[in-house]
Amino acid sequence: MTPRLAAVWGLVCLAATWLGMSVSQPGLAVLREAYFYDDTSGAFFPKFTYAAARLRGGEIPLWDSHTFAGTPFLAEVHHDAAHHPVHLALIFLLPSATAYVASFVAQHLFAALGAFLLA
Repeated sequence: MTPRLAAVWGLVCLAATWLGMSVSQPGLAVLREAYFYDDTSGAFFPKFTYAAARLRGGEIPLWDSHTFAGTPFLAEVHHDAAHHPVHLALIFLLPSATAYVASFVAQHLFAALGAFLLA
């Protein structure tokens, strides 16, 4: 495959990823709406906003006193707020709901780009 054809194919794959997300969730294409489904509204988004609030306040969210009688927060991977540099940047640059949607979109775009580069 020539480099030019590879670049075109990569752009087609990224456009298809973006189109697929925008058809399934129209608000994602323009980062207007939070992407809420099953566990998102009850588990992931509240933990994301908790981490965002703590990080914006200058604290490292080590402990979550709101879950059960308290649980380790930073050691848990389910909140997905402080484990990636892109998430950290989005937390400080955007409001919580927009940052959550932008991180969701960024994950898919980075996955598509990685798949293209490894192909």
